[in-house]
Amino acid sequence: KRTLPAKIPLWYSKEWGPERLAPNFLLWLLPASSFLIIILNLFLAKKFSSATNKEGSSILADILTWSTLFFTFSNFLSLMRILLIFSP
Repeated sequence: KRTLPAKIPLWYSKEWGPERLAPNFLLWLLPASSFLIIILNLFLAKKFSSATNKEGSSILADILTWSTLFFTFSNFLSLMRILLIFSP
């Protein structure tokens, strides 16, 4: 049985070295932030689409929906990248 090490590379925007490492329990930040963004953006998209245009969706609602998809997909790829580092 393999487990994650105590420190994992999570902060890819920082300099190479110990600044990139974070405790492994912070790995939950990726799915948790995706979930919060999905809930918030879909709520706002529904609000904007019903408030601005009765026949269809507004451009802002479409942008929020697509940005939710992009954000969630990029978080998933980041999570997979981190986990694949430690897989055999």
